[in-house]
Amino acid sequence: LRSSHVERTFRSGESFMAGLYPPVSPNEFLTFTTGSGTLDYLTPDPAMCSELQKSYNIFERSEELRLRIEHNRILYNEIYKALNITYNNSNWNILGDILALPYCTSQKLPKSIENIVTDEIFDQSQQDSAFYFYGIYNVKLGVSSAPLFRELFNLFDNQTSSKRFFLFSAHDTTLMSILSTFGYTDKRMPTFRSHLAFEIWEKPKGSGNKYVRVVMNGEEVDIGEGTEKITIMEYQ
Repeated sequence: LRSSHVERTFRSGESFMAGLYPPVSPNEFLTFTTGSGTLDYLTPDPAMCSELQKSYNIFERSEELRLRIEHNRILYNEIYKALNITYNNSNWNILGDILALPYCTSQKLPKSIENIVTDEIFDQSQQDSAFYFYGIYNVKLGVSSAPLFRELFNLFDNQTSSKRFFLFSAHDTTLMSILSTFGYTDKRMPTFRSHLAFEIWEKPKGSGNKYVRVVMNGEEVDIGEGTEKITIMEYQ
């Protein structure tokens, strides 16, 4: 069991395991291995990778981003005033986080903005978050997810019959960094409770010919040339 060093990812991993393998005793406990702060392959961060920092810098200087920020300056004006926040190039997309949790968990919005937020504003805020992170990760495909893929390849190469399942509990940006490696992009962030599975198949059984299939929220992900399953060697 592997988790980023954040309380909510511990809880998410714990919840997932409780559903997959229900505890048979109240005295059972789980042990998670974690990274430390930003030095963790489960949290793509430019602080740990100079190439990823270059992607951030390139996207931050893009005309596409500048136009998005200016467009939203008018759209979000009232909300930022109500929240007593000065809109600028560093906080232009914070509404994505502020609004996602109440909307996705049926909780109430802060009273100061509950009569200001419209469906248009909510949709735009979620698109802003996706636009920003996919924009960065797509500057140079694979850079943001490379450390995590190295760990996955290591697990593939050293797979044994006694270790058949590995759980990584992380973040929506972790999923986005992986998906972007396959050329995937979307107008929205991954939904709450999203899960991405890397399955190892052997065909025919006992042949040693192993394939990888990637499944996102129950749907197969195209990981190359229109093929949902490719050999581990091709995948690497």
